[in-house]
Amino acid sequence: MLSHYIKNRAVNIDMLAGKARTAISAAGDAEAELELIQSESQQLLQMVRRVQSHVEDFHLIESAVSLRRILDEALRSQESLLRKKQVEIKEDYGTDVQLICDPVHLREVFVNLIRNAVEAMNGEARPKILRIGMYRFRGGVRIEFADTGKGLSKDDLEKVFSPFYTTKQTEGNFGLGLTYCFLTVQKHDGTIEAFNSEEGDVFSIKFPKKRIS
Repeated sequence: MLSHYIKNRAVNIDMLAGKARTAISAAGDAEAELELIQSESQQLLQMVRRVQSHVEDFHLIESAVSLRRILDEALRSQESLLRKKQVEIKEDYGTDVQLICDPVHLREVFVNLIRNAVEAMNGEARPKILRIGMYRFRGGVRIEFADTGKGLSKDDLEKVFSPFYTTKQTEGNFGLGLTYCFLTVQKHDGTIEAFNSEEGDVFSIKFPKKRIS
């Protein structure tokens, strides 16, 4: 899909460059064509930078860190947004573990999931509640983010972690946040899945026992 996007932009740049050359050779005014070329190249560069920052290969700097601490830090960073959108947080931390992880990348995963949940509940008339849970199970630890939004369709659920797939109509949203979450969790030997509940959507992350210090 990235190659398709780059190809389309490159075709436009090539076509506009050809028009500019014709205009220049004809002693005409090429300013408009050159502005369009610049606009196309800027969009291409913006996309490349965005992709690099979210889905390029990255290295983890790992240490044993309290999983609850990372969750708390992610929530604190989004306090203003949660207050503005009138989202109530309900925490159910049945446990805490020292997780061998990169706390910076993992915090960013949690921030993405919090913001995703807030956007999913935007415009809903019913109370906006984000439930965050952390539970031990035989194979490791599970973290859940459950919202009270309208819920994703079956088709959206199947594609939600795919690069550039988004259900949001906001300009500049390239659908990379959940892809980043998927890749980061995968690098931590974990899994992430999304499914519907009776109230909305649930994003569930599991880390294996070997990641627990």
